[in-house]
Amino acid sequence: MKEKNSPQQGNVPNASSSIQFISIMDLFHIIRQRWILGSSFGIVVAALFAFYFLNQTPQYEAEASMVVELNTDNVVNVQEVVESGVQNSSLLETAMNTHIARLRSRTLAQIVVDSLDADQVERLMLAVVGPVEGRDPEVELPDPASLLTEDILRISWLPDSQVLSVRIKLADRHMAKLIADRYVNRYIRLQSELRGQSTDIAVNFLDEQTVELRDRLEKEEGALQKYRAENDLVTVEQNQLIVTERLSELSSAITKTRLRLLGVESRLSQIGSAGEDLDLLMNIALIGGRENVTEIYTELQRLRKEEQVLSKTYLERHPKMVENAASQEAVTAALWTAINQARSEFKGEQQAVTEELASLETKYYEAEQEARRLESLSIEYRVLSRKVEAQRDIFDRVTSRFNETSIAQQMNLTTIRILDLAALPKHAVWPDKKKIGLASVMLCGFFFVGVPFGIEFLDNRLRTFSDIERFVGKPVLGDVRLIKGKSDVEIAELAQTKDDLLGEAFASIYGSLRLSLGQFPSPLSLVVTSSVPSEGKSVIASNLAAELAAHGMKTIVVDCDLRRPSQHRYHNLENKQGLIEWLHSGAPVAEDLFADEKLGVQKLGESGKLFLLSSGGSTTHASAVLEDKRMDTLVSRLKQEFELIIFDTPPVGVFHDATLVADYADHCLFVARQNETTRQKTRHSVAQMDRSKAPVLGVVFNGVKDLRLAAGYGSAADYGYESYSYRYQYGYGKHEDQYQKDYASGGA
Repeated sequence: MKEKNSPQQGNVPNASSSIQFISIMDLFHIIRQRWILGSSFGIVVAALFAFYFLNQTPQYEAEASMVVELNTDNVVNVQEVVESGVQNSSLLETAMNTHIARLRSRTLAQIVVDSLDADQVERLMLAVVGPVEGRDPEVELPDPASLLTEDILRISWLPDSQVLSVRIKLADRHMAKLIADRYVNRYIRLQSELRGQSTDIAVNFLDEQTVELRDRLEKEEGALQKYRAENDLVTVEQNQLIVTERLSELSSAITKTRLRLLGVESRLSQIGSAGEDLDLLMNIALIGGRENVTEIYTELQRLRKEEQVLSKTYLERHPKMVENAASQEAVTAALWTAINQARSEFKGEQQAVTEELASLETKYYEAEQEARRLESLSIEYRVLSRKVEAQRDIFDRVTSRFNETSIAQQMNLTTIRILDLAALPKHAVWPDKKKIGLASVMLCGFFFVGVPFGIEFLDNRLRTFSDIERFVGKPVLGDVRLIKGKSDVEIAELAQTKDDLLGEAFASIYGSLRLSLGQFPSPLSLVVTSSVPSEGKSVIASNLAAELAAHGMKTIVVDCDLRRPSQHRYHNLENKQGLIEWLHSGAPVAEDLFADEKLGVQKLGESGKLFLLSSGGSTTHASAVLEDKRMDTLVSRLKQEFELIIFDTPPVGVFHDATLVADYADHCLFVARQNETTRQKTRHSVAQMDRSKAPVLGVVFNGVKDLRLAAGYGSAADYGYESYSYRYQYGYGKHEDQYQKDYASGGA
């Protein structure tokens, strides 16, 4: 594989930086190319527009105005029934929009039309639709009310105010004033009638409500009085105080009784704890503290002491000892009798206190029930009272409103007044020369810009050198004029016969290559391709090879368009031997390329510097052939033998063969035919080659029909490029006849 050398591309713009979809310069050139067509079309349309509107029937506008008051004038505090005073901006906006809708309604328009006499209606129709005579009787005339609302009437709300403007525009200025005044007068009358109707309805409604509320109030008051009588509610509050005091007394008594019961139960508990222990019982104050018990216990103690004394003198059966024992027994029995009597008293006290507590609690419960009953009666009474009060308040309000509305029924209340009646218009508001003139200028400007852009949008084919340099981002290396009625073979033959036009075209391409590359490196290899078929890339490749050979460079054309080979046809040669045949044969590269019959390198012309390597047939599997490993060996050998190699390849916009051949080349020469392909397609194809190992050096503009059109609207110098081809061909196109004479006479 070859080793790439950096090309001398000082004059070649960077594709990524120069390609712009739409820039200010693009806009300028789009307009510049078609400004005559755009301006002509714009002037004609603007003139027709102005002529049409300036010759329309003059229209006069009469304006009457009304003011919407925030509040009506109140007498004895009487307010409107339907429309209350506007209190804030949102309500104001609602009210104003309502008035505007009513003013625009067909109902009001019909009222205004009905107020006109027959002559006035006829003048109105004449001002709007023209004379009625001569019209087709089958064609129905428009409704005057519809004409008013749709074509004549304009309602507006003056900003930051409560003013409504009614404007009538007609060809008859007297009718315009009349209808404007009639509109505001009829609208105010309509508003008064609507309010009167609303007030009547309100009076009837309030009258019915007053009677109904009076009956309801009387019924509620009767129910309240009956309730008071049935439940004796006159002394309810006094009884509630008495019951409350009784509850307090009973609560205090219950507390005291519970304390007494606790005391009795505590004493009984002490007695029960002592059991039958006489000493312990005597230590209890409630038992031992009793006088009778104390006396008996004292006697028992005396007898016990006496027994102790006697026991020291006498024996147990001594009469005195027996008497003492009998006395102790009698005293002990009497003591227990007294103790048991005390116990019985305490138990009786406990039972009495318990019964007393139960009685108090029963009385307290009964008092609570009475308090609840009285409170329930009081609550229900208050509810009934509030109902009566609310019903009375509603009745009073409705009665008051009924009285106010009855007064308002007799008054003229309205929130809208006439501010100004219409003045008789002196000057026509239409046609407005200033507006029509401004609109005409804008329309002309629109078409001046829009027509070029419209054409540009519909037709984005490559047409000029500027298109190539701006949209493709590559310099124009040269251009080849279109020769009508000639096939590609005939054009190739013309170039080989040194036709002046074609010869100079390829000479200029050679000059552009020298400017781009400087001194040609040896060997130099170029890929020639295009975006789509029929752009003439094979003819360009053949003729450019002949031009380079004419400058003393040993040149070979390699026909790598294996799908539709054509180089052999330009020289009337067979295509049996060539690239495909040699690759399929598997033969090695011969030392003498010209002696290899499979390869079939053929010498062209008489200079001995131009050679052709045909395709050797055609194939639909071109990629496999071009990627054959032996292809690299062959190209290396060709570079040893020839100073310049030109590869003719299929269109890169259709097949990728050119990008494969680019692996063996230094640069790409791109061919674009005028008006044959779009800018986007060409730009995409050039970008494909730029990503290969043989970036595009420049573009040859082929099939140029009008050199003045192609080169006259912008040049490479406009974009910072120095294109020799442009300068040479532009001058040649301008003075073609003079150059022909110079060539014929042998001039320079």
